Amino acid sequence: MRNIIAAIIFSFIFSFMLAFSTFASNYGKVVFVESEGNRFHIATMNPDGTDVTVLTKEPGEYENPRWSPDGKRIAYNKFDDENKAYQLWMMNSDGSSPEIISNSSYWGAAWSPDSKKIAFMTMNNGMLVIMDLKTREITPLVDAAAMPVWSPDGKTIVYEPISLSPQTLYLIDPVTQRKWNIDLTERGIAIYHKKWSPVAFSPDDQKIAFLGASLIKSTWGIYIMDSDGTNVIEKYTGNDGGLFAQWPTWSPDGKQIMFDTRRGIEKMDVDGEVPTLVRPNGMEPDWLNSPSAASVSPQSKTATTWGYVKHDSSKK
Repeated sequence: MRNIIAAIIFSFIFSFMLAFSTFASNYGKVVFVESEGNRFHIATMNPDGTDVTVLTKEPGEYENPRWSPDGKRIAYNKFDDENKAYQLWMMNSDGSSPEIISNSSYWGAAWSPDSKKIAFMTMNNGMLVIMDLKTREITPLVDAAAMPVWSPDGKTIVYEPISLSPQTLYLIDPVTQRKWNIDLTERGIAIYHKKWSPVAFSPDDQKIAFLGASLIKSTWGIYIMDSDGTNVIEKYTGNDGGLFAQWPTWSPDGKQIMFDTRRGIEKMDVDGEVPTLVRPNGMEPDWLNSPSAASVSPQSKTATTWGYVKHDSSKK
């Protein structure tokens, strides 16, 4: 009996150490799309642009690479030339064992904080669904919606309704399915959560970075706001829109943001003003933050914050 218990404990410790080792080796890494003319690959790099590793063996039309929060896998879209549709794929963090998750999916996918589920739109029924990756069970969430982004605490999913205004941010609680939205048009700002630029939650859930347009100055770029839509800051519009910035992602400590422009992938301090070029020809970066929302900040703080935000937003 003692030997069996010892074996179980050893197996648990070994599995934990292996998982932690995988996460630790990828922590802070950025996955992105590398473009070379009409050829595209998915690759990873350090936040300063060094140690670039190409993960996809064959060039193709790859889009939307997203880290699983535990750093083990990467979800992405790949265009299928035969069926003329995007497929949802998943591979290990080193590029091995690629597999199709959905033969016909609309562009975009989002991981749950525990890395056990993926939200995406299936073109079979035009619905945003959540898939349990172990059982492959599908749970319907929203009709005619795409581009999901899951908050780090797991309590909110941002999505894009296909038929509604693209200038408003739509949100849903994946458990209760209560919906609400954030609309900044009265403040002269349009929020664009589209195929070409998903929003990004900060690691502590307190802020959202997004592609926005000033309806007053006619400039486009990266904005940051509190999670309830207050305290909006115009972060980077690139010479009055000359360097159209999109696709924001946060550093693990929440002090920097990375995004892509016509020059490539750039990053800047959240409190700073001048971005630095990280990777020419890079697009669609995703910065690996943490294995779970609970490890980023105390659970009580996270839960309390989002509970207040959702309650407050519903009054608007």
